[in-house]
Amino acid sequence: MLSLVNSSSPILALGLEAADPDLLEAWLDAGELPNFRALIERGGYRRLRSCTDVSSGATWPSITTGVSPAKHGMGFYHRQLKSGTYRIIKKYADDVRSEFFWKPMSAAGRRVAIFDIPSIYPLPNFNGAQVVGWGAEGLNWKQVSEPTTLLPEITRLFGRHPLERWYQEEIKGSRVARAARAAARRHAQAHSDRALAARARAVESPLRRLSGDALGGTLFLPPPRRRPSAP
Repeated sequence: MLSLVNSSSPILALGLEAADPDLLEAWLDAGELPNFRALIERGGYRRLRSCTDVSSGATWPSITTGVSPAKHGMGFYHRQLKSGTYRIIKKYADDVRSEFFWKPMSAAGRRVAIFDIPSIYPLPNFNGAQVVGWGAEGLNWKQVSEPTTLLPEITRLFGRHPLERWYQEEIKGSRVARAARAAARRHAQAHSDRALAARARAVESPLRRLSGDALGGTLFLPPPRRRPSAP
């Protein structure tokens, strides 16, 4: 149950990008995440129902605005079909048609700090601090902060984000990238027809962009689904 918080108390909200709740809860129960467990016990934790059936880029704008993709207008981070047409158009953070929930908080005199939320842009006349794009996935706004000295200071103290621009650039030579290429080749060899080999190559391409040693772990590719044979 969510704890009742005094209206004058600071509130910290953490959003975990692509976190698997089953794994997270298993690790919490096993005592592997004591700091995260302490935060939950002092505050609250909830699973969210995702709107990724629309597209993965619709989820964060729904969180930051409180409305559905039909209202905020974002489907994917970078490009999507223009409504009523088959034309692909670019999408940027300021294409979100609804208001971020922290705007009225700032206007009401609350001090607010916004850090690295996807698909946002800095608001003018903001009562607080804003950092956009230090390490957010699918960056669709330039890296910027308010005050302007904040992002350079973060970079000076902590360095650049280890996965900076992985979504836009191909990073070669890393351990995970090599594992992805090898797994995709094995996948293609196991299924020799051209269609399945093409699918394996398509799986390999985005995975090559991952920066490897920071991620570690093992890569598993699911077996492809064959189309049913014609009668």
